[in-house]
Amino acid sequence: LGVAKWAVIHCPELGCGMDEAGNYCEFESLKLPKGYIKGTVGAGDAFCAGVLYAAETDMPLREALKLGACSAAASLSEVSASGYKVTFIDVAEPVVKALQEKEQYPVRYVSSEGHEDVVIEHVTAVNGNDQEAASEAIANCDIMATAVGARILKFIVGNIVAGLRKRWARDDRPLNIIICENLMDANKVMEGMLKDLLTDEEKKHFDEKVGLVEASIGRMVPVQTEEMKDGDPMRVCVERYGFLPVDKAAFKGEIPEITNMVPFEPFDFYIKRKLYVHNMGHATCAYLGGYEGRKYIYQSIDDPEILTIVQNAMLESALALHKKYGVELDGLM
Repeated sequence: LGVAKWAVIHCPELGCGMDEAGNYCEFESLKLPKGYIKGTVGAGDAFCAGVLYAAETDMPLREALKLGACSAAASLSEVSASGYKVTFIDVAEPVVKALQEKEQYPVRYVSSEGHEDVVIEHVTAVNGNDQEAASEAIANCDIMATAVGARILKFIVGNIVAGLRKRWARDDRPLNIIICENLMDANKVMEGMLKDLLTDEEKKHFDEKVGLVEASIGRMVPVQTEEMKDGDPMRVCVERYGFLPVDKAAFKGEIPEITNMVPFEPFDFYIKRKLYVHNMGHATCAYLGGYEGRKYIYQSIDDPEILTIVQNAMLESALALHKKYGVELDGLM
């Protein structure tokens, strides 16, 4: 789209930029006291947010860089982008051990323009085959999510039920479970599986205290090849897109503030958006690329003719969703 006002670059040492008149300025990152930094995830996003706010409110570029630096520094005081420590429940023992020992793992954001490496910190893991440890993690957590694949859900409900029973014996806190599965009516499917293992009295408590929250998964995470791992078996390569729409109406109790989680109702809108904009766009791009002899989808979308067709197809779906749900087009594409 081109540069309309400023060009800004951020790195750990400083933020720098040039305005529309060609004036260059920079602002060094803040010197922070020892022990202040609890985690680095989200610092870049915080810097961008500060700069964008400054641009929107007509601050000069130097003040924008200062605000960005202060925003980034403030985010470093939290252990993660949202302040949570994450416990993974996995059955791959090498993965569990690595997370327990290192308490971090690398993520690589990839695109046709290159890649950026970040480290996700303040994580650990327990083995899902150890029901005592898994149920203890569930009993003590603030919020939970599943991302195992629809066919694996039946193998994890035993641990969830054991965790719920421990939780209910200790306190009355609600538990919201975000279901990150490509499965229609995932909340109803999981509810049936869980209630099959509960008593009638437990089912009543479940209805009052457990929120089964559907999510619309949009981030592409391919099967990790040895090339993608690039010497580190724990590396995960993903696209940069990182928003998680969830069913606002399904939460029990207060909805937690989690970075890039988007609570929305009616959630049917996001289900349709994924099917008819996101998935349809990928499918159209892949089909046309295959027809033209392209091997990868990024090669397909680099073709201007295919790009135009895909964009127009997505726009048609977006217009229909706009008419049905009254959501602004800016939030659809």
